Amino acid sequence: MNKLFTEEYKTKFLELYRLTPNLSKCAKELGFSRRTVSKHLSEDEVFKLAYYAVKEAINDDLEEKMWEAAMKGNGFLARLAYLKAHGRREKWQDKVQHEHIHDKTKTVNQLFSKIPKKK
Repeated sequence: MNKLFTEEYKTKFLELYRLTPNLSKCAKELGFSRRTVSKHLSEDEVFKLAYYAVKEAINDDLEEKMWEAAMKGNGFLARLAYLKAHGRREKWQDKVQHEHIHDKTKTVNQLFSKIPKKK
């Protein structure tokens, strides 16, 4: 007999996820599949909102740890990550160059020829 993913299990899942943000691992620990939890996340709006609130709390914790590392003076990557996320984005974000192809006569083979071959 299959057990139901009840409100009680949803609460336990969220508590576990807050400590270990791994959907599959938390589902398995409670005796459910990732698929079951994902199904409930897509069908239960309250559960989904609570799940995203937990994810935001996890992000807040990570930002706090990153800030602490950055302020110690030896956290160059933490400082850079913070500036990319919250600082002057136009200055610190990675620059991405997009190539737009307007000539429809190019073939797939021509496009793939730009990719370096394995040696």
